[in-house]
Formats: sequence, C-alpha cells, structure tokens
Amino acid sequence: MSKIPKEIVDKIEQRNKLNEEIETWCKENIDIDGIDSDCADITDHHTGNEQGSDECKEWRNAF
Repeated sequence: MSKIPKEIVDKIEQRNKLNEEIETWCKENIDIDGIDSDCADITDHHTGNEQGSDECKEWRNAF
C-alpha cells in the first residue's frame, strides 16, 4: 500500500476543520438536534416537508 500524498492529507485536515466550524455554527444558530451537520447543504431546490415560519423557511427530509 502506498503512502498518502501530503496534498491529500492537508485537504483532509482542512475538511475536518471546516466540518468542526460548520457544526459549531449550526449548533449556535439553528436547531439541529438529532441532525448530522456533515450533511448540511445549500441548494436551489428543496425537498421534504416544509417547516418553520414565513421569516425562516426550512425543509426536512422525510425518512
């Protein structure tokens, strides 16, 4: 098995730091109890069940 290139290791470390920053922001700014922030995404098309108010619309996937 070959050694992982430093470039890939650096990218993985950067991704891990970004994931921590995103998780912290989500916990401080939105109700994400029971939701994995690693799946957070920004999209032009939403799916799932609408929730929230007119001021802050959210959609939750129906599992």
